[in-house]
Amino acid sequence: MLDKNSVEFATPQWFFDDLNDEFGPFDIDIAATDENAKCRTWISRDKNALESDWARLNNKVFCNSPYSKEAGPIGKWVEKAILESSRGCTVVMLLPADTRTTWFRKCCGIASEVRLVDGAFKFDGGATSARFGVCVVVFKPPRLYTYRRAM
Repeated sequence: MLDKNSVEFATPQWFFDDLNDEFGPFDIDIAATDENAKCRTWISRDKNALESDWARLNNKVFCNSPYSKEAGPIGKWVEKAILESSRGCTVVMLLPADTRTTWFRKCCGIASEVRLVDGAFKFDGGATSARFGVCVVVFKPPRLYTYRRAM
């Protein structure tokens, strides 16, 4: 059974495909393994994604962050997504919907969108549904506005 003590939950392909159709195509899967990467380019655990320059690498980033402290607390992944979106990339994250946490409240206040996923969510490879809710959080880069002077 899946729980929060697990490190890597693979995103279901159908779910990724829906997000990729809407926000993509994604250039990179920022927190993947060789077995569960959803994009042609990915960063695995042996290369620290939290130390990488996502905005320099690509413009559209997918991230199903690891759900354990050993891979870096989720709050660090959210902070990194906020930073990288401010530098020009769109980051779409699949996260636990944990309203008790500071990182969740912070991302709800800053994110372009927060979508709660309805019902029980089953990650690929899981025998049962997750015992926690999940959400999709989207961080888009700031818009550049042009002001026209009235004549």
